[in-house]
Amino acid sequence: MKKNYWILFLLTAIQPVVTSAQTPHNSTKINFIAYWAKGDVYRFRVTKTKKKWEKDQLIKDQKNAYIARFEVIDSTEKGYKIKWSYKNNLSKQLSIPQELRDKFTKYKFLDVIYTTNEYGEFQGIENWREISKMMEEMMQEIIKVAGAKLSTDANIQLKKIMTPFLVMYKSKQGLEQQVFKELAFIHSPFGAQYNVVDSVQYEDQLPNLFGGAPIKADASLYFQSVDTAQQRCIMVQQLKLNPKDAMQMMTNLLKKMGLTADKAKNILKNAQIDIRDHCKMEFYYYPGIPIKITSQRDAIVHMQDFQGRQRDIVTIELITD
Repeated sequence: MKKNYWILFLLTAIQPVVTSAQTPHNSTKINFIAYWAKGDVYRFRVTKTKKKWEKDQLIKDQKNAYIARFEVIDSTEKGYKIKWSYKNNLSKQLSIPQELRDKFTKYKFLDVIYTTNEYGEFQGIENWREISKMMEEMMQEIIKVAGAKLSTDANIQLKKIMTPFLVMYKSKQGLEQQVFKELAFIHSPFGAQYNVVDSVQYEDQLPNLFGGAPIKADASLYFQSVDTAQQRCIMVQQLKLNPKDAMQMMTNLLKKMGLTADKAKNILKNAQIDIRDHCKMEFYYYPGIPIKITSQRDAIVHMQDFQGRQRDIVTIELITD
């Protein structure tokens, strides 16, 4: 398996969220609080675009879209219970041969049941064990399909490379922060009071799903526009990962893939890693519904004889018709 496969896999494994920052009392402020009721239903079009370049040559340009249903199935003084339902086209997304697609039909439909607190802040997926089991079965099928035409040695290497990701999908945190990124984007602004006048500069800490200390990042947050009559706003978050922390995460991942400390050090010698995020979020801050969220991650990795970059874009749009 080529090196760029696991390198570019890594670049999407860290999930930023908007930091909840309190603002001074004398500033113009917006409170992000969910005002939902049991039975509320919203539909969203979710589009995921992935592009990869190797030495400035485009090697992958993939787009996947689906319609998701957001339903409030319970509302109490302590919070909300949400059902996020969708159908994915896994066979198309993974370019699975026609004759093997029947194996993946059972993974098409998914209901994610999760809870928030009374403000709308994400708390956790309730049926994560059921989803984890399904994800593990799906990944094992993918490994089997991908490895069918590989040599024995290449097949063993493939399984080693995929092991950290299988472990990640088995954890509640891994599912919440890596598999269902859409939920993080939708709920990240809630439970905070924001200054709409000044740009906020801060240091964020992102969870390291491969183990080890959190990854530091320099971040900024500002409002592009606010319409108090429609209770509508556009906020922008920009983020740059700390190169030293990103390098340490890469080192830990290589070790988990079975490489010795010396081999990992040799691969990462003189390496350069640059990962930046730009997230634009348009919301009705009352009652707390996203209109359009666009998150773009640009990642550049140079190491040994490999030069690659990747762009991941996630767009979540409210369907109003």
